[in-house]
Amino acid sequence: MVCDECGSDGLVQSYTFQYGNKAGSKQEGAYKRVSVRVGGQKTVNICSKCLGKYRRNQSFKGLILVGIAVALIIASQQFNTTASNELGDFMGIAGLLGGLWAGSNYWSAFTGNTYDLGISLAIAKHKPDLMKQGYDYFVWDKKK
Repeated sequence: MVCDECGSDGLVQSYTFQYGNKAGSKQEGAYKRVSVRVGGQKTVNICSKCLGKYRRNQSFKGLILVGIAVALIIASQQFNTTASNELGDFMGIAGLLGGLWAGSNYWSAFTGNTYDLGISLAIAKHKPDLMKQGYDYFVWDKKK
């Protein structure tokens, strides 16, 4: 197999995802079930070198966002000692929520979950073209 990113024939793994459109959703107890009208599926071959580069890129983005969140939380403490408590509270909450968001979105880059990271790269690579074709929902088998 050949890597779809760089064309090398090194250690390559295939990642398959389905694309389509959201057909509807309904609440079932504590869960929301989403119905998807599948338009097709795409298999992307990615080598370990390209996956490593993507991991570093995602890790760097996550670290930057968490750093900004921590800076907001620290700066909010300075505002809480002055008269503008509302601004300090807002900055603290924004920093906390931003850190949680960044952590949840970039966690697979830190944990080493190669399958999730490979799927993320595969979808990111093809999402713009598929969205131009009218597809807006992307799913994959999370059991691998």
